[in-house]
Amino acid sequence: VVFVPAAGGAGEVAVVSRGVAAAEPGLSEEVSRAARAVLGRATREERSDPEWLRAEIAVAAKRACRRTFGIRPVIVPFVV
Repeated sequence: VVFVPAAGGAGEVAVVSRGVAAAEPGLSEEVSRAARAVLGRATREERSDPEWLRAEIAVAAKRACRRTFGIRPVIVPFVV
């Protein structure tokens, strides 16, 4: 679960993992880094669209997990 501030970078990105078969060290940091990268490249209009943010963060986080750890977790971003 990835909690993202709706302000688009004004707050902290929080990552909570449950049920990951192999508790990978650095998993939270890698997913958080991917979410911050999405927020960093998003335009003001994109940051104001929660559905766009959810989709882009989910794709980026899945890609980071697959590339770095070889796992394919379910990613559930929450824009708050």
